[in-house]
Amino acid sequence: TELGLLRSLAGETTVYTTRDGLASDVVSVLYEDSAGMLWAGNGRTTEGGLSAWDGASWRTLSVEDGLAHPMVNAILEDREGALWFGTGFAARGGASRLAGGSWTTLTQADGLAGMKVRSLFQDRDGALWVGSEYDGVARFDGESWQVFTTKEGLSGLEAKCMLQTPNGDLWLGTENGITRLLAGTLD
Repeated sequence: TELGLLRSLAGETTVYTTRDGLASDVVSVLYEDSAGMLWAGNGRTTEGGLSAWDGASWRTLSVEDGLAHPMVNAILEDREGALWFGTGFAARGGASRLAGGSWTTLTQADGLAGMKVRSLFQDRDGALWVGSEYDGVARFDGESWQVFTTKEGLSGLEAKCMLQTPNGDLWLGTENGITRLLAGTLD
């Protein structure tokens, strides 16, 4: 919420805030990784924030730790167990990757469609999709990047969410509607 992270467990409700170690009272994205770590990000206010809950206490991570930008808009764990954090505000940010305790960041210079990362998705073939706020979506197949904008048929430039159906079709939600890429289109 805008006033902290609410947890309801066995009929008891707890609200976590900065007083409890949360990076920000504002939580706009949550993600539980395969190790059971709960990640809470703030992509709504400019102070941003990223926190990790190990079941007992909060740990805060920042730009000094390796994030491209303090505002965290999306979180994803890929098939290899690396965590991706979509960050940014306006024309700043990128996709920060945490693997084995080491951080790397991808930006538009590396192949992203835009600097503010709005969404992250890994498709069934293992390709990483990185949605931007203003510039479309980029797909990395492990070797090269491909950028999709309205020129390639994307309904809008803000890629807010992505989903793949069991038959392989990829759906991308944008500010101007939904785009469907049929299975096999990119093969």
